[in-house]
Amino acid sequence: MPSNITADEGDSVTLPCRANAPDKPQITWMLKGSSGLVTDIVPTGNVQVDQSGDLMYTSVKSDNIGEHICKACNAAGCESVEVFLNVLCE
Repeated sequence: MPSNITADEGDSVTLPCRANAPDKPQITWMLKGSSGLVTDIVPTGNVQVDQSGDLMYTSVKSDNIGEHICKACNAAGCESVEVFLNVLCE
Protein backbone atom coordinates (compact mmCIF):
# COMPACT_ATOMS: atom_id res chain seq x y z
CA MET A 1 0.00 0.00 0.00
CA PRO A 2 1.55 3.32 -1.01
CA SER A 3 1.98 6.16 1.45
CA ASN A 4 0.23 9.41 0.54
CA ILE A 5 1.55 12.95 0.19
CA THR A 6 -0.67 15.94 -0.59
CA ALA A 7 0.70 19.29 -1.78
CA ASP A 8 -0.71 22.51 -3.17
CA GLU A 9 0.00 23.25 -6.82
CA GLY A 10 3.29 25.18 -7.07
CA ASP A 11 4.66 23.87 -3.76
CA SER A 12 7.98 22.10 -3.37
CA VAL A 13 7.63 18.48 -2.30
CA THR A 14 10.01 15.59 -1.61
CA LEU A 15 9.04 11.95 -2.08
CA PRO A 16 11.23 9.67 0.07
CA CYS A 17 13.21 6.72 -1.24
CA ARG A 18 16.05 5.75 1.09
CA ALA A 19 18.15 2.82 -0.08
CA ASN A 20 20.69 1.63 2.47
CA ALA A 21 23.20 -0.88 1.12
CA PRO A 22 26.98 -1.32 1.19
CA ASP A 23 27.13 -0.81 -2.58
CA LYS A 24 25.28 2.20 -3.96
CA PRO A 25 22.00 1.03 -5.50
CA GLN A 26 20.76 2.44 -8.78
CA ILE A 27 17.57 4.43 -8.17
CA THR A 28 14.81 4.65 -10.79
CA TRP A 29 11.62 6.65 -10.28
CA MET A 30 8.45 5.89 -12.28
CA LEU A 31 4.98 7.44 -12.38
CA LYS A 32 1.81 5.39 -12.77
CA GLY A 33 -0.80 7.79 -14.10
CA SER A 34 -4.59 7.59 -14.01
CA SER A 35 -4.57 5.64 -17.29
CA GLY A 36 -2.51 2.89 -15.62
CA LEU A 37 0.54 3.52 -17.83
CA VAL A 38 3.90 3.57 -16.04
CA THR A 39 6.52 6.02 -17.33
CA ASP A 40 10.07 6.74 -16.16
CA ILE A 41 10.59 10.09 -14.44
CA VAL A 42 13.57 11.88 -15.96
CA PRO A 43 15.24 14.45 -13.67
CA THR A 44 15.01 17.79 -15.52
CA GLY A 45 13.83 21.31 -14.75
CA ASN A 46 11.67 21.17 -11.63
CA VAL A 47 12.31 17.45 -10.98
CA GLN A 48 15.50 16.20 -9.31
CA VAL A 49 16.71 13.05 -7.54
CA ASP A 50 19.08 13.75 -4.64
CA GLN A 51 22.03 11.56 -3.60
CA SER A 52 19.93 9.61 -1.09
CA GLY A 53 17.41 8.71 -3.81
CA ASP A 54 14.58 11.08 -2.81
CA LEU A 55 12.57 12.64 -5.65
CA MET A 56 12.12 16.40 -5.37
CA TYR A 57 9.63 18.57 -7.24
CA THR A 58 10.43 22.28 -6.91
CA SER A 59 6.99 23.24 -8.22
CA VAL A 60 4.39 20.45 -8.41
CA LYS A 61 1.71 20.51 -11.10
CA SER A 62 -1.44 18.51 -11.75
CA ASP A 63 0.63 16.42 -14.24
CA ASN A 64 2.55 15.06 -11.24
CA ILE A 65 -0.52 13.48 -9.60
CA GLY A 66 -0.32 9.72 -9.33
CA GLU A 67 1.44 6.72 -7.87
CA HIS A 68 5.21 7.25 -7.81
CA ILE A 69 7.33 4.11 -7.68
CA CYS A 70 10.93 4.17 -6.48
CA LYS A 71 12.94 1.12 -7.55
CA ALA A 72 16.38 0.56 -6.02
CA CYS A 73 18.57 -2.16 -7.54
CA ASN A 74 22.01 -3.52 -6.67
CA ALA A 75 23.81 -6.87 -6.94
CA ALA A 76 21.51 -8.39 -4.30
CA GLY A 77 18.34 -7.56 -6.26
CA CYS A 78 15.67 -4.88 -6.43
CA GLU A 79 13.29 -3.34 -3.90
CA SER A 80 10.54 -0.84 -4.59
CA VAL A 81 8.44 1.59 -2.58
CA GLU A 82 5.32 3.45 -3.67
CA VAL A 83 4.20 6.97 -2.79
CA PHE A 84 0.92 8.48 -4.03
CA LEU A 85 1.19 12.21 -4.74
CA ASN A 86 -2.00 14.27 -4.79
CA VAL A 87 -1.79 17.88 -5.95
CA LEU A 88 -4.49 20.35 -4.88
CA CYS A 89 -5.14 22.69 -7.81
CA GLU A 90 -6.41 26.24 -7.35
